[in-house]
Amino acid sequence: MIARLFQFKADFAGIFASILCLIHCLLAPIVAISLPYMGQSRFMEHDHFHGSWLGLDSLFVMLSLFAVWFAAKEAHQPVIRWGLWSSWAIFAAGIILHIQGIEAGELLSYVGSFALIISHVFNFRSHLAHH
Repeated sequence: MIARLFQFKADFAGIFASILCLIHCLLAPIVAISLPYMGQSRFMEHDHFHGSWLGLDSLFVMLSLFAVWFAAKEAHQPVIRWGLWSSWAIFAAGIILHIQGIEAGELLSYVGSFALIISHVFNFRSHLAHH
């Protein structure tokens, strides 16, 4: 039973990282608006605030890359493997575009993150069906 759980760790890690990323992306603007910037009366500007969180964005991209890499290696169906990699590509492109200040990047990162969650869930369910 425990060996079976470890077999799915890439999918669990991918789902967990994607959910954390969504929470980060949804809450970061609220935090940016509510915190004063350097003790002054004006609020943190998006560029300054987002720049300080760049490490988290990079961390989510790297975590999702490793989760997709290991999950895709064990995927039983090519369509799931394709779904994992294309979801990651959309997610990574969205993060890169968002960092560059292109607003469409934020939407792409949300879509990619949701698609990663769905792809990992399908991969997990596929593994359960084959065992």
